[in-house]
Amino acid sequence: MKKNILYHINKLESSLIFIEKSMLKLSLFSLFFLQILQVSFRYLLKNPLAWVDELSRYVFIFMVMLGAGLGAAKREHFSVDYIINKIKSSKVRKYLFFLSDLPVIVFAIVIILHGIRLLKTVSTQITAALGIPFSIPYSAVLIGASLLLIHTLLQWIYRTNSNK
Repeated sequence: MKKNILYHINKLESSLIFIEKSMLKLSLFSLFFLQILQVSFRYLLKNPLAWVDELSRYVFIFMVMLGAGLGAAKREHFSVDYIINKIKSSKVRKYLFFLSDLPVIVFAIVIILHGIRLLKTVSTQITAALGIPFSIPYSAVLIGASLLLIHTLLQWIYRTNSNK
């Protein structure tokens, strides 16, 4: 039963990581393309595009928030786990890992709850250059916090059910 759970958790996390990496690659390519477009229009055609800077800013924000989720998936965020790794007992180590992940889980939940409230507040406002609802760029915070929570919970479940 445990192996089945661990298999599905690994499969789910691998799928999420693949999607996040693909979205990050697409974001990086589009950011590069947008900047080339803006430089071309500004300096070669002497007619800058007003919407490119705004779109580039929103793409960059999405990249940062997707990267935060991917960093959580790969456990590359800052943490002090030197002491935890020195403990021989796997039960104590699992407990301490959970305690170290608890602030991250609470933080992600708080950001998600406030993010939902913020999206409701800005849903009627429109961006200046693109003319899209502000809820679209602000949803990046909600997506990033959700990915952070999902990856942290999946890793906690995996560590709880594994023998490591």
